[in-house]
Amino acid sequence: MIDLIIIIMAGIVLLFLLSCCFMVARLLDEEISMYGYEGKENWEREQLPDKLSRSSTDERHGDK
Repeated sequence: MIDLIIIIMAGIVLLFLLSCCFMVARLLDEEISMYGYEGKENWEREQLPDKLSRSSTDERHGDK
């Protein structure tokens, strides 16, 4: 009888861990689908020249 309870408890724990893995996989999939694998790197590259141009115009106008 005790063996059956232990097996049931172990099954519940395994199902819980499996559901946690699926939740993490879904979150990662949503983040990847938002940016794509290369989308985030491309976005950061596009922002870099914009930041450089802002800092150079600020220096010309004397703003810091």
